[in-house]
Amino acid sequence: MLESLLIILFTLLSFLMGVAQFIFGGIIDKVADSVGVSIAAIGQLTTIYSLSAAIGTPIVMIALAKKPLHHILFFGLISMIVGNGLMFVAPNFTLLMLARIFVGLGAGVYGIAAFSIVAEKAKPERRGRDLSMIAVGSSLALVLGVPFSRTITSLIDWRFIFLGLSILMALALAFLAKLLKSTGTREVSTIKEQISYLVSKETALLFTVTFSMFLAYSSLNTYITPFLLNLSDNLSSVIAWVLMVIGIASVIGSRMGGVLSDKYGTANVIETALFIQAIALILVSVFGQIEYLAILFLFIWAVAAWTCGPIFNLNINGRFKKGTAILLSINGTMVQFGFAGGALFGALIVEWLGIEYITLFASVFVLFSALLFWFEKKKNVLIKKS
Repeated sequence: MLESLLIILFTLLSFLMGVAQFIFGGIIDKVADSVGVSIAAIGQLTTIYSLSAAIGTPIVMIALAKKPLHHILFFGLISMIVGNGLMFVAPNFTLLMLARIFVGLGAGVYGIAAFSIVAEKAKPERRGRDLSMIAVGSSLALVLGVPFSRTITSLIDWRFIFLGLSILMALALAFLAKLLKSTGTREVSTIKEQISYLVSKETALLFTVTFSMFLAYSSLNTYITPFLLNLSDNLSSVIAWVLMVIGIASVIGSRMGGVLSDKYGTANVIETALFIQAIALILVSVFGQIEYLAILFLFIWAVAAWTCGPIFNLNINGRFKKGTAILLSINGTMVQFGFAGGALFGALIVEWLGIEYITLFASVFVLFSALLFWFEKKKNVLIKKS
């Protein structure tokens, strides 16, 4: 019963966190108008969110390494509650930036702590499925939360969305405080020992795989709308439906990753999904002129990306017995850097070569991730046999 309640709460919180992260894609013009700055400036609120999560999370996880996991979780939630509350009252752009720092840092810390707690309390045979629900919450935010926020802002001021997020997170925190009386600590005792896990070849390879895959994902996902419109003028009238279909693919993939991991093993699922992504992107490049085939292959790509992306953490959690929290936080940093790097890389491809080449170059990076993961997996198997 406790496990089920925790999964429900963590899924809800992941949904709320996803809305807080992705919301500006739907209301960026309204926020810009209300504070009197450009749309480009408001876009930097997403950048500062990613940077605070990428840089701040490992620092906090190292500093709080000796604290119980539920205390770390509460820290992350309180930071998000404060940040979203500031979004509601902030009168200018400077305070909005400060608010996003709190939200980004809190989201990064919460994500690692929630993952670690579910991994600790879930039954081994259901660990992948239970953990996948955290990713399902985030992907649902893309499909439902962001479009719904646009509808809300046509009725009331956009700030009330963040007030609602803050209130709902506070209620969830109150429930979690009653449910989580104790959690374990899986960290090593000293900062020096924690950092030592970050300099091994094995972790460096895994972090590179994460960065490269999310760079490929972000380079296409950031420019997915203009890419689709470039395929055919006929898609302009149905672009919202196509984007919703791709969003649904992310939900399917999030759930599939956990289910398949429990059945076939996390490493096998990641390896297969990476190669499927590469093949799907190559096929989009080859058959881009045939609309329905391009959309089909993009759907397959999105399912595969969301199948393996969220379970990178599951792979790390199962492979390392000590230092997992700091390793998970660094892996999260690679995700955020991948998103930022992918947006920049995509912009360069669009500017220098043309948007039609973006899937081809994305396929190169994800294929690199697939080959690197295959090499690391094979090497790890050989070491165990010897």
